[in-house]
Amino acid sequence: MVKEVLVLMLLSVFSLMSLAQSPTRNYILEMQMLDACRIQAIANISRMQWQSGKDHVLRGYDFAYDGLNRLEESTYAEGADMSQNKSSFDNNQNPTFLYYEKDHLGSVRMVVNEKGTIEQVNHYYPFGGVYGDLSYNAEIQKSKYIGKEFDHMYGLDWYDHGARMYDAAGLFWDRKDPLFSKYYSLSPYLYCGNNPVLYLDIDGLDWYQENGLYLYSPDVHSGKDLKKGQIYMGSSFTTGKGSNLATYNNDGSVMFANETQAYNYIWQKANYKKREVGGFLLQNNKVLVLPDYKNDATTTKLNAYEGYSFQGRILSNKLGRYTVKAQIHSHQNRFTSAEPSYYVGNTYGDAGLSKNHFSMPVFVMGHDNVLYLIRGVKSNHVVEVYPLNWGQKSLGKLLKGNIKLSKEIFKLKPIIK
Repeated sequence: MVKEVLVLMLLSVFSLMSLAQSPTRNYILEMQMLDACRIQAIANISRMQWQSGKDHVLRGYDFAYDGLNRLEESTYAEGADMSQNKSSFDNNQNPTFLYYEKDHLGSVRMVVNEKGTIEQVNHYYPFGGVYGDLSYNAEIQKSKYIGKEFDHMYGLDWYDHGARMYDAAGLFWDRKDPLFSKYYSLSPYLYCGNNPVLYLDIDGLDWYQENGLYLYSPDVHSGKDLKKGQIYMGSSFTTGKGSNLATYNNDGSVMFANETQAYNYIWQKANYKKREVGGFLLQNNKVLVLPDYKNDATTTKLNAYEGYSFQGRILSNKLGRYTVKAQIHSHQNRFTSAEPSYYVGNTYGDAGLSKNHFSMPVFVMGHDNVLYLIRGVKSNHVVEVYPLNWGQKSLGKLLKGNIKLSKEIFKLKPIIK
């Protein structure tokens, strides 16, 4: 792998020597590398991205240069838009951690570093146009309006929504809304129903009911996309009231006021779809079940879902910011271990997930009918595993409501560091 990378990088240098003759023009060089590694270069190499088959998290580095094309700064980040888990390194190799302040729409308003110094301020017109005279350090990171990447490379200044590009100056999409037939009174190129102050553009993914279970799919846009026996539910809806309220959001997540209902939903959906399903117990004792349509049988891929970030104990998405008390997910795959994974990596492994979020309790719903708890510690990578005193049928007790994780957390002893 190392030899192939070095060879390809040398080839890119020779190619770029011929491309960099005109300093007033930008050039893009893309090379497909082994192990899903990709380099994008604009005269100098500006971005390198790779993806591991172990966790499928897209990682990369952005590089910044001075006027003499000397490397000045490198920034590590994750996600397709390179906006998650950012950390920068200056020319002295000192890391700089950046934190984002967002408004109710998820637009990045302010970026500060770990010292509290303001690195970037953004101001927007209602439809997403940026106040050029009021923003500074605008290029330190590209996530802007509603958290989308602002593509300034060719002067078009469009927002990258993945499947479509949005022009905040012209107030239109570059192609038709795939759901335009549902909103025949509006232009198919119109952004969020012409009301950007209250609404976000939906992803065009909708909910449906199958065998009594509510499911979310990228292939469902209306009732016409359903099979016999399936019931169309729309892009969002609610069930129950008060302490039993469940809100099914238009990004595939579900907010449960009743934690027992949330755990049953996680376990039923994991076994029905045969993929790992996870969620977070929040400070207010509600449970946010995460989208799962991109998960596989053994991984909850938080970084695969646009707009989600998890730093410290703060979970953010397009709908808000939440303080997390614990994480819970299924180990329903009977071909793998029911117990928590002990790997203490930076972004995956149950022990690593706990360790990197202040020893957050991570609960695992095992296919052996046992509810497990694992907590990782930064010093010496110590890991503690608790089947606790719940017995061999503890998962069943959780699903019946005899175990409340919101109460069990307070019984945990301080973890030994």
